[in-house]
Amino acid sequence: MSKFLKSIIANKLIVALFSIVLGVLLLIMQGGVLATIVKMAALLCIIAGAVGIVFFLIKKNRSTTSLACSVIVLAIGILFFVRPDIIVNIFPIILGVYLVVEGLTNVLAALQHKKSNSFLVGLILGVLTLLVGLFLIFRAGTVMNIVAIVAGISLIVNGLTDLFTLRAFK
Repeated sequence: MSKFLKSIIANKLIVALFSIVLGVLLLIMQGGVLATIVKMAALLCIIAGAVGIVFFLIKKNRSTTSLACSVIVLAIGILFFVRPDIIVNIFPIILGVYLVVEGLTNVLAALQHKKSNSFLVGLILGVLTLLVGLFLIFRAGTVMNIVAIVAGISLIVNGLTDLFTLRAFK
């Protein structure tokens, strides 16, 4: 077996094992893993904001707009690092509001085209979108747990599939 193929197999094995471990963590910790992901994104914001401020201080051509943006990104990063639960809890609600608005728009559009062949399909899909949005708004915690469970199971299945596929190369 060539070195190249061996390195691909080794990388695939690492990814498969990482996928399984991450999937198990999502199943066990659910909200904790999501909070960790938010904290990692917050760290990126903190770094980006700090770098922007440093560049502002060392550059001769200073832009107050870039300084303001850097300070805002830094502040958001700090807020979400200290309180990741804000994002974890509010994201399904924001998505739910968006889907409610989209669902209502789709229902109204379907009602305006009652004579169309696709009226019933548009109406049903609009109502379903509206219902999913309402579910997201009123059951945000459940939704995040469901997402974590589905993601965890998917990662475990993917990792196991990769391991099974790698057996063919040996």
